[in-house]
Amino acid sequence: MMRKFGLEKSEAHQDQNTLLEPNNFIPSWENGGEESAEVSNTLLKLRLEYDDIRAKSIYMKEQSRIMKAEKKRNNELLKRVAREFSGGNEEGEKFDNLFNDTKKMHDI
Repeated sequence: MMRKFGLEKSEAHQDQNTLLEPNNFIPSWENGGEESAEVSNTLLKLRLEYDDIRAKSIYMKEQSRIMKAEKKRNNELLKRVAREFSGGNEEGEKFDNLFNDTKKMHDI
């Protein structure tokens, strides 16, 4: 087998330069400098999009919390008014419909 490839007399391969040599210079276009810059830019854009979506999500959750608190406060007020005047069931349905419409509008 060695005779077939002419390897019986000398070594088959000899390294000329290795990456470990200090004088071995590799230009940026060869070692991936441009690719790493593109990846960095792409990751930056994705991070900015993520931050924007997260900020919107936090805002929507806060608005939802505020609306739930308002609904609870309005329901308590409605119950108090209903006890005092023995009515107000129509107003409760009105508040429920308004809350549900607003919730649908703000849901993501």
